[in-house]
Amino acid sequence: MANGSDTPHAQYDPTTRVCTVFFSALIGFGLNRLLQQQPPVPIAADRWPCFVLALLLFLRFLFGSANHLWFELVRPKAPAPNPTLILWDMVCLIAFGLLAIRICDSTSTTAFLWSNLIFGVTATMIAIINLIRADPTRFFAIAWLIINVLHTAAVGASLYWGFPLIYLIVVFFLLLLADTVFQLEMLKSA
Repeated sequence: MANGSDTPHAQYDPTTRVCTVFFSALIGFGLNRLLQQQPPVPIAADRWPCFVLALLLFLRFLFGSANHLWFELVRPKAPAPNPTLILWDMVCLIAFGLLAIRICDSTSTTAFLWSNLIFGVTATMIAIINLIRADPTRFFAIAWLIINVLHTAAVGASLYWGFPLIYLIVVFFLLLLADTVFQLEMLKSA
């Protein structure tokens, strides 16, 4: 992130760091809880595939939140930030962190997948709202809308047809890869 000498909005750098660190901490606690599950808790049999799925999903959102906040608030060419948009971004990150904990607190694989579905639907709705509002990072919202719809469809299909979790791991990995490549390309223009 910027050190303050090359950006007019350096004062937002600590805010973006605290927000992403808080989000990371919530996720870390959740992932630890998921790995701690032991029989007779039903999810214990699938804790490793569920851990990998959660890790891939959360990495995607951690990269996205850090890059989105940096692009919107800290980069040298960033327009003057709107305090309402900053508050919206913080509320969204906290909501994602709480949903991440819900995913990791699931006691069955089905509950884990339903929580993933809720996470995907929420992320899709937020992407739609970000497309509609005057967001300086609208191009992130377009890509995330597509990726979140694919995420939601994959989880929904897995719930409906009972696909093995390995299929979702492949999908989540591909979504993480696509999102990371997209974000890196967008940051080149910063």
